[in-house]
Amino acid sequence: MKSTGQFINDTLQHSFLILWKEDKQKWEVGCALLKINLQADTYAEAIQSLAKAILDYKLSHEFSEIIENDKEDYLKSSK
Repeated sequence: MKSTGQFINDTLQHSFLILWKEDKQKWEVGCALLKINLQADTYAEAIQSLAKAILDYKLSHEFSEIIENDKEDYLKSSK
């Protein structure tokens, strides 16, 4: 059984996060699984940067394996 920390980490690696960083006065955009880590001045720029990064991303064999393993883990845990 996964720990709470591991569950949160696994969940967040599949998430797209757009967070306001008060100290930098910038939006930070990230996705751990796709290795996206960007900054933007406006929320609109953050969304546009994220969309462009997703469209430009080259899906690797490693990425596909991670998704398939996660799918198998999910199917096993939901039985």
